[in-house]
Order: sequence, then C-alpha cells, then structure tokens
Amino acid sequence: MMKIMDAEAAISSTLNKLGQIAIDSEDGMLKKAVFSLASRLRSMAGTKLSAKVRLLTLAANFTAGQDLQRNQFGDGIVQTWNYCKQMSEKQEPQWQILARRAGWTPPAEQ
Repeated sequence: MMKIMDAEAAISSTLNKLGQIAIDSEDGMLKKAVFSLASRLRSMAGTKLSAKVRLLTLAANFTAGQDLQRNQFGDGIVQTWNYCKQMSEKQEPQWQILARRAGWTPPAEQ
C-alpha cells in the first residue's frame, strides 16, 4: 500500500492497484481507508484518468488548502500512510507470515 501511495502513476492505474489491495487485504481498517481514498480520487479525477498522480504529493498539496473536500482527502491519505507505517513496524516479516500459514513454527527461545 505504501508503495502505491508513494509512486507516481496514472490515476486509472492507481485506482486499479487500490482495488486490488481492497480485495486482497484481510485488514478491515485498511479496506475501509482504501475504499474511501479510491472513491475520493475517482470523483476528483472525473474523466482525467490518464493523468499521473502521486498520492503523497496530493496530501501535501491538499492539507494546506481552503477546500474542505480536498483537505479531508489529504488528511485521509496521511492517516492511511501513518496506519500502514505503524502496521508494518509491528508486523512480522512477510516470509514469516507465509511460513506460519504453511505450518512452520519458530524455534523455541532458549
């Protein structure tokens, strides 16, 4: 998710990636945030889906503005970024998650 938010890509590509995250994620909070970001991005983009965008740049530009909708969108981006950062610091490495699902258990601490 953080890679998507930090990458500059066409709005349509960003929306597709956000949709895939929402489908694949088991995290209810993240799904809710992704749906909200995608909905706001889609409504703001209108028909300009080929335009390139970087969500973190939008957040920096929108949080300082006068438009309430843009401010809320910018705040949502920042909150989602912070949530993902917090979760990535807490969570086990991806290889351990996959290994546990396959039946692996870590060796006992001595």
